[in-house]
Amino acid sequence: MSTPLWVVKLGGSVERAGVAPLATFLRQAGGRLRAAVVHGGGPEITRALAAAGIEAVFRDGLRVTSEAAARVVRRVLAEEINGQLVNVLRELGLSVEGIAGDDGVLTGRSFGPDWAQTGYVDHVDPGRLTAAWERGRLPVLAPTARDAAGRWLNVNADDAAAAVATALGADALLFLTDVPYVRVPIDVDEPGLVRREGEAAVVLTAAGAERLLEREGVFTAGMRPKIRAAVAAVNAGVARAWVVDGRDPAVLLAVLERPEEHPGTVVVPA
Repeated sequence: MSTPLWVVKLGGSVERAGVAPLATFLRQAGGRLRAAVVHGGGPEITRALAAAGIEAVFRDGLRVTSEAAARVVRRVLAEEINGQLVNVLRELGLSVEGIAGDDGVLTGRSFGPDWAQTGYVDHVDPGRLTAAWERGRLPVLAPTARDAAGRWLNVNADDAAAAVATALGADALLFLTDVPYVRVPIDVDEPGLVRREGEAAVVLTAAGAERLLEREGVFTAGMRPKIRAAVAAVNAGVARAWVVDGRDPAVLLAVLERPEEHPGTVVVPA
């Protein structure tokens, strides 16, 4: 039986309290799991832009990255957050390798002139990730990319994680959050939706989740990009996409050992 491969999307916070549960779980899992981490950094980027006197502009929930903003975003993601996260994980006992996505891993395209240097991933070269595993290290990837002409791009971390999971043929894509389940209003029904209690959804089919994304107000603003990325990954061949409470290592261990207990919300193929 082959070792399961997971891609884990971690928020941008590098506070020890937020990272420690993941480190504890990975130590517990040991050689039973091969993992890659993709991190975000939205709040830190917004603060750094404000300090630099650059307005934070959003459209459809995504940051519009001007040329001036791009220099700040790249520094925060690929240098500051990635470096700090790597240091914290090492202090917590893991062998880790920090990787900037724009260093030959992620290639993408801008969404268009109105989006400047904000874009999406259209190709993943997993060589740096597999090389880290061969050295016995956990790869920690900053969601930065370059286009075919070499221009730097800012890409949404949830979407980057989905692209990486797809390219690797991952067994699971996990989005670590601060809630135990995705909530779906009690008056909303959808074929394939399984609830635990009240609004807590434990199973969503990719097709059902996609339909719910089209309905106003079903998912909160912060949850929408995660569900969208989960659907994209599952539709592209990733076996499962989970939204789980990343504050408790026992929840992550249950996903690995006892997924039938529904330790979070799982998006599955139709």
